[in-house]
Amino acid sequence: MAADDLLGQFPHLGPRPDGVRRAHAPPLVAHGRFQIISKPLARLSGLPKSGDEVNTEVRVTVEDGVQVWKRTFGAQSVETRQWVEDGLLIEAKGVGRIGMTLEVRDGVLYYKAVKGWIGRFRTPWYPRVEAEVAEVEGGWSVAVKVFCPPFGTICRYSGILIPV
Repeated sequence: MAADDLLGQFPHLGPRPDGVRRAHAPPLVAHGRFQIISKPLARLSGLPKSGDEVNTEVRVTVEDGVQVWKRTFGAQSVETRQWVEDGLLIEAKGVGRIGMTLEVRDGVLYYKAVKGWIGRFRTPWYPRVEAEVAEVEGGWSVAVKVFCPPFGTICRYSGILIPV
């Protein structure tokens, strides 16, 4: 299936609200202001620094058959690549990858990292990402938590994104 419809590759999700579907449909540009709580360790992996009402932009494009997600928090950008493999949503940055399960409950899309790799090798030392996306008037709300054993939660961010 095409990279422009990754969620369509998860038939168990059933119907999704239009806003949730649009949040994952390239080409996409959305703006918002996010609350970010971040530890110094998070910045070593490219995650944003802490801030209130941080100007945020998300751009999703398709390159070489995968979705490219560029998230910009203030002046800092994080770019990842996403595709579906073996029933998991894979998100990769550099040589690291996580595999996430997806579930819809009460119109909210939930993500949960369940596997991690460095290069071709499985690792128990992967970031445990948990996220949720819900439709709101004119866009969607996003809440993300990154937990990294043995350091605990290293980053949380949340806010409302409006497509432009």
